[in-house]
Amino acid sequence: MLRNAVSGATGWFRPYKYDRQGNIVLHEYRAIYFYIPKVACSSLKLAIADLIGVPSPDPENKLAFPHKRNYPYVKKSEVLEKYESYFRFAFVRNPWDRILSCYQNKIFGVREGKFGDRSLPVFMKRDSQRFSLDMSFPEFAKVLMDIPDCKADVHYRSQHTFLEDKNGEMLVNYIGRFESLNEDFEKVKVLIGAPKFHLPHVMKSNRDKTYQKYYDIETKALVEKRYGKDIELFKYSF
Repeated sequence: MLRNAVSGATGWFRPYKYDRQGNIVLHEYRAIYFYIPKVACSSLKLAIADLIGVPSPDPENKLAFPHKRNYPYVKKSEVLEKYESYFRFAFVRNPWDRILSCYQNKIFGVREGKFGDRSLPVFMKRDSQRFSLDMSFPEFAKVLMDIPDCKADVHYRSQHTFLEDKNGEMLVNYIGRFESLNEDFEKVKVLIGAPKFHLPHVMKSNRDKTYQKYYDIETKALVEKRYGKDIELFKYSF
């Protein structure tokens, strides 16, 4: 099943530590999960870890460290060469909601002490001249305008860059949506033949789910311009 799979020219980018290893391979189910940060990534990785038996580094907490486990990986550049016949899936999210989530989690949440360490996340420390814990959401949105995808951290890089090869060709067979996560996850279960595939709910947010209320005319336009290809490609609107 092919959903929202289109092609187009795009720039290439350098990998970051977070996603340098590649995408997760579910060999028993002949499937590959192309993960995108801030799109239920923690929950989906934990579900896969449970399905294929990747243990937590903390034996006392099975929901710990979803991003630090020893998953079977494949680099995006090697997907078609090694696993062309595998079912390849991903999930995307409304860009306005995703970028707000990034701010709420990485700036506001840290500032409010929700994660213990009240300091900028490592990826923002590398660019501390631009980011600060005191910045407002409109200020955050303006900063992202000046950071192209080739230099952007994975937490706010355009989503299409995770799913396309260097020629702009889509590598996935199926694209689910964060907005219909449970329903689309059930479809993936059927498509890969994994009835015992269960999705935990982690990284819960306390903010109002109506993301539009956090935007004004200017910030709405900034995100629309910065993430225009994602908006067009995945058929999103404000």
